[in-house]
Amino acid sequence: MMKLEDHQFASACPYCARRHQFASNATDGPRPKDGDYSLCIGCGHFGIFDHAAPDGIRRTTAGEAAEISMNPDASRVQLAWRMADQRRRAAAQGRGHA
Repeated sequence: MMKLEDHQFASACPYCARRHQFASNATDGPRPKDGDYSLCIGCGHFGIFDHAAPDGIRRTTAGEAAEISMNPDASRVQLAWRMADQRRRAAAQGRGHA
């Protein structure tokens, strides 16, 4: 299993507004830079790191979304998020939570 290095990086998802304090670079490189993808652990949408964006991450353009959808690594990460989210929701329903 690959170990990701966390970098302190305050940001917020442009889709769900969830606040994030850290970021990991899945390519085993330095801290994320402008143009890198960001998967929100709250809603599962990809955003784009952008230091000029108000919260450090912006929504994807249509072209970026198409590029991300064709990236097999991004697809695997998003699928893993969806599976984990389904398990989390099922567990919450089992405890009587919505």
